[in-house]
Amino acid sequence: MTASLLDELVAVAGRAGSVIMDHHGRASARLKADRSPVTDADEAAEALIVAALERLTPDIPVIAEEMMAGKSPVTEAGTRFWLVDPLDGTREFLGGNGEFTVNIALVEERRVTLAVVGAPARDLIYASDGTRSWCRKAGGETVAIRTRQPPRNGMTAAMSRSHRDGASEAFLESLPVTDEITGGSSLKF
Repeated sequence: MTASLLDELVAVAGRAGSVIMDHHGRASARLKADRSPVTDADEAAEALIVAALERLTPDIPVIAEEMMAGKSPVTEAGTRFWLVDPLDGTREFLGGNGEFTVNIALVEERRVTLAVVGAPARDLIYASDGTRSWCRKAGGETVAIRTRQPPRNGMTAAMSRSHRDGASEAFLESLPVTDEITGGSSLKF
């Protein structure tokens, strides 16, 4: 079931990415109560993803970003739920730099057991079922991915392009960081 469900998630993320790209370059933002931006692309992608997850796994609750920012957020999800950020990097989406993603994860007992990250502007899909992880590149080539061993001379910090602040800088200074990757959304990871 896991492999076929992961394949379904990849397809759902691809469709959500297409919806987002249909809005790219012409979306306007509104502010949510927390003062973060939201667009029609966020909401349309979330509606597509939530409907697909409810169809695929009707017994698993969904926690999604715009749903949580709305009038009736989920207050209890249990130990198994879908976690969705339909358009991670809304600021990057609005800025036109292509560093935004579609994020869908199955969380079980506080661990992610299935995950898909789509980068529609780059035509990339990353996926993992907990035992294997891969990236499907533009053109359809699939490449296995894995973590690397930390370099002996220091760590690499993945830093947000839009949310870097004094607290982040102070935290970095407390660690043996020798290299930085700066990016928007989950792409930096």
